[in-house]
Amino acid sequence: MNKKYKKIILYIVLLIVCLVLLFPLYWLVNTSVQTNEEIYSVPPQLFPKSNPIPQYIDYITTYPILRWLLNSTIASLSTALLSVLLGLFAAFSLSRYNFKGKIIFIFLILMTQMLPPAFLIIPQYFLLTKIRIIDTYLALIFLYTAVATPITTWFLKGFIDGVPEEIEDAAKIDGCNNVNMMFRIVFPLVLPGIIATGAWSFIISWNDFVIANTVINSDSLWTSSVGLSSHIGAYYIDWNSIMIGGILTALPTLILFMIFQRYITSGLTAGGVKG
Repeated sequence: MNKKYKKIILYIVLLIVCLVLLFPLYWLVNTSVQTNEEIYSVPPQLFPKSNPIPQYIDYITTYPILRWLLNSTIASLSTALLSVLLGLFAAFSLSRYNFKGKIIFIFLILMTQMLPPAFLIIPQYFLLTKIRIIDTYLALIFLYTAVATPITTWFLKGFIDGVPEEIEDAAKIDGCNNVNMMFRIVFPLVLPGIIATGAWSFIISWNDFVIANTVINSDSLWTSSVGLSSHIGAYYIDWNSIMIGGILTALPTLILFMIFQRYITSGLTAGGVKG
């Protein structure tokens, strides 16, 4: 078999794999533009018959989805900024300095990722109640940052490890202190990694349900994930509303990835190679 036929077979296999992976997304869109009667019809309809635009308009006017998205954006964006800022300083210290207990500290960072969220949510709730910030944006940002910062530090350490130390030595010879060296030399060199890590932190916070559902009681502070769960009743599930809300909730992260795609893809590969 020559290379031409091998390439054709490869493309066919890749096409089939893509169709299989994209089918759940298509079914999400397809279900969102169907009425509840069409959703429960047998056999299921592969193509919608009704106009989807009125359904989306009706959903936006009926439910406070825009408020839910705003709440998620405030909490997730704040978490991304804080976790990356804290992680940068911690990662630079772990990457460039040797101190007593460094290995233990790195081990503890990884240990935090082994604890299930359900194991921590009860003491976290009592802590937030004690300091009187329960049911606020600050409660979400505080817990999201606590969850994201350890792994953010670990990711950023890998990116900073890839920056040759000779560049920093040359900067020191020119009279550059550690603070200027971090902000003017090291951090710009790992900018793709910073953006990739920030995007990861944003998406993790955006998709959270357990923390937001536990520490937020007011309807006006619901995040999008908690808001979508309100469509699930004890005896009835409004699949049409869930699917429409799911698409509207996924759009911001999709747009974020499209804008920073170049930085995210280059950042994810840059951290795996040490210079």
